[in-house]
Amino acid sequence: MRFANQLRFKLLALLLALLPVALPAQNRQVRGVVTDDEGPLIGASVVLKGTSTGTATDLDGHYSISVPSADAVLVFSCIGYKTEERPVGNSRDIDVRLNIDDNLLEDVVVVGYGTQAKSHLTGSISKIEGGGALIDIPVSDVTTALQGQVAGLTINNNTSEVGVVPTIRVRGTGSISADSSPLVIVDGYPVPDGLSTVNASDIQSIEILKDAASAAIYGSRAANGVIMITTKSGKADEPHYAVKVYQGMKYAYKLHDLLSATDYLRLQEYEESVGGPAVKGQDRAAAWIEKNIGGLAA
Repeated sequence: MRFANQLRFKLLALLLALLPVALPAQNRQVRGVVTDDEGPLIGASVVLKGTSTGTATDLDGHYSISVPSADAVLVFSCIGYKTEERPVGNSRDIDVRLNIDDNLLEDVVVVGYGTQAKSHLTGSISKIEGGGALIDIPVSDVTTALQGQVAGLTINNNTSEVGVVPTIRVRGTGSISADSSPLVIVDGYPVPDGLSTVNASDIQSIEILKDAASAAIYGSRAANGVIMITTKSGKADEPHYAVKVYQGMKYAYKLHDLLSATDYLRLQEYEESVGGPAVKGQDRAAAWIEKNIGGLAA
């Protein structure tokens, strides 16, 4: 009996010695504020490193998270900011200030009414910066200056008449009977007259959306592509003046002899005799006036 009691006491002492190791460590709360250069940061992520346990900051930038031990590490992150890590140690209050990550900001692409990450942008977009690429070309309008500048953009001169705007097509003709001209947007507003009303000196950049994925935000109007123009904005600086003048002379390389009204009537009568269209009455009248009133011989 005495030996049994001694054995019980030894087992009880052993259990008491192992009890602190067997009991799980108690979690404790860590609180703090996440800020940036302008004040509290809303919606910043606070995650226990190596786990999926985390929380987010409230409207005042405050957070509260339960940590299992002093060896835990908290990871603070937010879109557009550099990620920060803080060991917990014996601290119960940890305040963190996040710095803006300039590299992440450069990967944001403006598309229509919103923004997309550059890595997620799969649409076909071409961009032309304003300045020398457009201004230094001696042409009368922006449309002609874009010829040969962008892959997939076709610009054709249908006539040699002065002042006629060339035809613009983005990746070919999209319709047989309807208009196939692309949608032109200047500073966010659709322009019905196209590029003919835009001064090349006012253009900051030109973006061309060439496929349905990138142009779908504009609906059916963008079925033939979109040409987005961003104009230059004013700056608080001393006034600067720039003048560009282009001058040229054009001469007719060959002048043809003109037919008189009588000769033209004879040509018309000959064509009619061989099956051509009938002679117009105004042509006969012009020849009669020339012969009888103008004093010219037939």
